[in-house]
Amino acid sequence: MQVDLAPIVNQVVIPVLTPLLGAGALWVLNKAAKLLHVNIQAQQRVVLETAISNGIAYADQVLAAHETVQTSDRVAQALNYVLPKVPVAMKDLGVTPAQLGDLILARLPAPAPPYPAANVPVGTAAAPLRGA
Repeated sequence: MQVDLAPIVNQVVIPVLTPLLGAGALWVLNKAAKLLHVNIQAQQRVVLETAISNGIAYADQVLAAHETVQTSDRVAQALNYVLPKVPVAMKDLGVTPAQLGDLILARLPAPAPPYPAANVPVGTAAAPLRGA
């Protein structure tokens, strides 16, 4: 005696397994897409950081001949350098030109004090005590 399983497979097993396998495949593809997107964003952040560093170096090179250089001049020069270099990374990361200017400003080294801080005694007018 032979049992014909074709009707059971065709009417029960295949209709049940098809959506489950499809959902599993979509889940795997979704995870892969998220992982790929994270990798792309990390690479775009590196590109943006490199462009900012290069922009600051460019601004310093261009402004080296000037006797007095304001921080705003350095930011403007670096911003003009960076903006056309990384428009896609800025768009994908959601960075506006104003935010890019803030990022550049944050990465500028602090200006040197107008006096040699090591030679000024603490508690004088040039270097007052904290809280005074």
